[in-house]
Amino acid sequence: MLRASSALLALSLAAFYLASRLLGLPLPTPYGLAWGGRAAWDPLGGFLALWELLVFWAFLRR
Repeated sequence: MLRASSALLALSLAAFYLASRLLGLPLPTPYGLAWGGRAAWDPLGGFLALWELLVFWAFLRR
């Protein structure tokens, strides 16, 4: 159970990073949700997203 939830968390963190960089995410405003712009790519964030994908793969293998 712990292994599966850890793998799911790692995958969701990597997916959230990639979604914010490729698509942009909705932002709350006083008038409701507004679609935000895409965020800039940064090397550290890309490295951490890659690390999360590797963690997900490692949890699946074992």
